[in-house]
Amino acid sequence: VVAGRVVGAVISAAPEGRRLLLGVGVAPAQRGRGLGGELLRRHVRPAAEVVEPWEAAMTVAERDPIEPLGRPTRAAIARRLLESTGFRIERAAGPVGAADPASLIARRD
Repeated sequence: VVAGRVVGAVISAAPEGRRLLLGVGVAPAQRGRGLGGELLRRHVRPAAEVVEPWEAAMTVAERDPIEPLGRPTRAAIARRLLESTGFRIERAAGPVGAADPASLIARRD
């Protein structure tokens, strides 16, 4: 929070014994300073005490509606953030992978 405004957030959900990382967002003026990585590390750390698998999907639908970056840039940022917090990145399989060959799935046990 800067000057009373939320400038970064991480959100996840926990359906059926697993945790889904739904989003990591940082306001455009705050990007490039490590805030997204720090927020993600703090978000997944408490869950490390509880054994539950994490999953995140990166597809063509992932975008920033405020100041969008190109897909390759978004994918590179997401990959760096996720790998730095212990996620393994792999190509999406099944219907998602067939519809979007560039889509990725990140998993953390």
